[in-house]
Amino acid sequence: MLPVLLLAHLAVADDTTEDTNEDTTEVASEYITEIGPEVHLQSSGTWLRTFHQMESGVWWAAYATNGEYHISPLRKLSSDLDAWDLAREEQFPVTDRGGILKDHAIRVCPDGSYLHIGSANLSSDNDSAYATLLNDDFTVRATAVIEEHAEGTAHNDMTAICTDEVRGVIFPTGTDAGHVFFEIGDDAKPTDNYPVWDAPNMAGGAMVVDPLYQELVLVGIEDGSALLVTTYEGDWDTTNTLEIPLGGNDLRPYWPQGLLRVGTHWMGAVMALDEGLEENGGSGGDIHLFVFDDDWNVVESHALTNYEYGEGALRPWLSRSGDQVLVTWDAAQEHTLMEIKVNSERMGLSDDVSSDIDNPVDGGAAGGSAAPWVGQDNGCGANEPTGGPAFALVLPLWMVARGRRRSEARARSWLRSLKPMSWTDSRWWFGVAGASCMVCWWLIAG
Repeated sequence: MLPVLLLAHLAVADDTTEDTNEDTTEVASEYITEIGPEVHLQSSGTWLRTFHQMESGVWWAAYATNGEYHISPLRKLSSDLDAWDLAREEQFPVTDRGGILKDHAIRVCPDGSYLHIGSANLSSDNDSAYATLLNDDFTVRATAVIEEHAEGTAHNDMTAICTDEVRGVIFPTGTDAGHVFFEIGDDAKPTDNYPVWDAPNMAGGAMVVDPLYQELVLVGIEDGSALLVTTYEGDWDTTNTLEIPLGGNDLRPYWPQGLLRVGTHWMGAVMALDEGLEENGGSGGDIHLFVFDDDWNVVESHALTNYEYGEGALRPWLSRSGDQVLVTWDAAQEHTLMEIKVNSERMGLSDDVSSDIDNPVDGGAAGGSAAPWVGQDNGCGANEPTGGPAFALVLPLWMVARGRRRSEARARSWLRSLKPMSWTDSRWWFGVAGASCMVCWWLIAG
């Protein structure tokens, strides 16, 4: 488990960012077109996360400093990939726990609000956790205790999620299941908790919704050389587990929390340690960017940093707006970012499909589309798709088939794809409504 760095005191040197490289690198690759220089934001702390709000076009930075979590505008000063400024003079806190918070997770919700989770050491290491719900302007809506003085659950390096169907956080535990998930209610209090089976090691792992297949995806690294990807249906039934080798020779990857669905592909920012260097040990290492295809094959990789011994790029994260991807991390407790441009066409992004397949949880956008893990409620004649009665003819079949993988190696069985369609499922009633429309049309036409 990643050793935790002490949170640094607030320190703002000046209003100017600093980059370690002079020029942007034009990349002769299939999926990445440009890689910008490493930009040091002249800001001390850890847990840097960025969000782009589509309606306003504003980037925001969330980060830890002085034992609390804070928000500041993140300004793009020009078209240059290194032209970024973190407006620390406009910083404001979103937590107030007396400076005890240690590790953090923050996720944007489909309605543009945010879920924040923070951990603390009270009686023992990592024994407590707290939840905070933020409005789309980052004002606090509610805050509550998840657990305090809870032995046996590691609340640090946590992974959170916020969709229309599920909002909560997963922690590693000493139970047989290995992990526990806490659902968070509208008052920020936990409404339920239950074991999660078959999950990879989620300390520093990723938990996202795959909008193409309406599945929950958990990603971790178990043995220090392979990415473990486990997918679940909406009722937490395991559908598939994949092992994807990432390491080569002495390269040991870990901390895959920076995961993002980009069009028909995935991007992952992963820490990696070169164990072939005798001086390396413990945490540290560099950030490697991986591009995966829809079947989780590695189609491209880039080493983004090259730190000297004793330094390291920690807690990487990804966020996106259009073809613009920000990689963020902290190095020596300094907030750092790198802007990357992707090949939109090769990634499967286009004007007519990007809103359907981009993940609003990771894209980070107020005013974005709702998380597609949840079936949308539409009745007869309500938001009727183009095609009228002809669409009603194929609607019930489409509702059954929509969750199936295109790759046979990863496909669920047809019977299993029917499993979530209980009578309480809105998608089931959507199918019944479509069939009823079809029968009505036949009677009228006859």
